[in-house]
Amino acid sequence: MGARSFCAAVCLAAASLFAGRAQALDSITFSAPSGDVAKDQVVSITVGFNFADLTVGGGFDLQFDPAVFAYQDFSFDSGLGDDAAFRMQPAFGATSGPFTLAFGSFSELTGTKTVGVLELVAQKALVLGAGGTLLSASDNVNPAGPFVDGLGSPLIVQYDKLLGVVPEPSALLLVAGGLGALILSRSRLAVGRAAE
Repeated sequence: MGARSFCAAVCLAAASLFAGRAQALDSITFSAPSGDVAKDQVVSITVGFNFADLTVGGGFDLQFDPAVFAYQDFSFDSGLGDDAAFRMQPAFGATSGPFTLAFGSFSELTGTKTVGVLELVAQKALVLGAGGTLLSASDNVNPAGPFVDGLGSPLIVQYDKLLGVVPEPSALLLVAGGLGALILSRSRLAVGRAAE
């Protein structure tokens, strides 16, 4: 095998190694039952971990509108398989962010696991399910940092979103008022024609 062929073989092997790694999907998921949520109701959200890559851990910041949710608590799942010394979470009832969740293990974590249960308090009535983003997350910069592999290289993590809608009472009142005005104007028009 010539030098050129050897170099081509090494480059091809390296490219396939990196291509396989780039296709691996690592994600953090949020799931909660769909349906109506009343104001001041606690919403329990299961936080999931689905990593194809090995990770020693990392952290992420929760993002939500404080007019929609207030943070209450987070409890780690006992089957996560992490090292408790790596864990980070906001204090019970924390009122200001960042709302960082972090975990890890020197033994490295991979696969599909439940990280734990996040409890948020609805600040207004809402509907969970289809709609806009009510909860999302992004890599933590400091103090935990993003998820990394055993060599300290950052992993690309996809953060799923919790979807739902917040019904706007003012919009409903506006529609009802418009319909009422339309009905009133039609009835006046009918009375005016009957008087002719």
